[in-house]
Amino acid sequence: MKKIIVNASGAKVGGARTIVETFIQWVELNDFNNKYIFIVGFDIESESENVEIIKLKTNGLLSVFFAVFGILYYSIIYRTNIIFSFMNLNICFPFFNRITYFHQAKFFEEKNFRFMIYKFFLLLQAKSVFICQNEIIKSNLEKLFDFSGKTKVVDLWPGIKIPRERVEPEWFNDFYDSKNIIALCPYTDVRMSHKGFEDVYNAYDFFKNKNIKVLVTSDKHGYSNNDVFYFCGNCSYSELHFLYSQSNLIIFNSLFETVGLPIFEAQYYGLPVVLSNVEYVRNLRNKFNDLNFIVLESKEVRFNLEKVKNIKIPSNHTCFTGEWDQIQAFF
Repeated sequence: MKKIIVNASGAKVGGARTIVETFIQWVELNDFNNKYIFIVGFDIESESENVEIIKLKTNGLLSVFFAVFGILYYSIIYRTNIIFSFMNLNICFPFFNRITYFHQAKFFEEKNFRFMIYKFFLLLQAKSVFICQNEIIKSNLEKLFDFSGKTKVVDLWPGIKIPRERVEPEWFNDFYDSKNIIALCPYTDVRMSHKGFEDVYNAYDFFKNKNIKVLVTSDKHGYSNNDVFYFCGNCSYSELHFLYSQSNLIIFNSLFETVGLPIFEAQYYGLPVVLSNVEYVRNLRNKFNDLNFIVLESKEVRFNLEKVKNIKIPSNHTCFTGEWDQIQAFF
């Protein structure tokens, strides 16, 4: 039995946390031959005998330091040289078996000090394995560093995690009206410019004329509730899935994502997803050409309501199950 340290100390909320939880769930159900020591930045429990959870939360440059140097402490404690990191970086010492889950799309756009540090330490990770969430990230990483043949860069689809139960938020009954079309906008922070929320908010007249209520899972941050938009604030994962089950469509017009988990969580409920016509969406359509997507023709958020149809996707579809089984070849 191999021992594998999994570093996810900086994964605390949102998609990063969900993907770590998805991997833990996969290990519990599928890999009984190895021992996994998960170092995570959030509360989670596991009853699996081959899974150990260590709670350790890191932020900012501390996350970088821990991923590159601090993780050595746990490798000594558990006597293993296999380290799987969800932190975009991994231990800098070459005698380790390093598998790095690289999921930072901003890495190729930003030029600040933090990302310069990332680039420096990534150059020290030659002769290791990088796992990317899609072909675009894989291609960009290969172009940026021109890795040698001894460095493997692969794309591996993470799949999604379905909560054991759906929880109705306390405010939902006051919001819900069966006469309205509910469009869920599952953004955790509308201030992030790449999410394109300003274009959604500017489509007020379109939504009002079509009797669409837009439910946003973010705090207002300068916007306001009105007869079209309702900002419910951040919700739990179980609450989010309840909102999926009660919605008619999803608006997710982000300009770039590494995965965009809400796109696929919505597919589980058969919901159409309104998307921008950008590179990562075109890549998704090439990979999954049978999903329920409505791609906008321009920056303006307008679409034909005749396309808003519920299409049930088989639960064993690859977009749900993921490709985690392929990772075992690298341990």
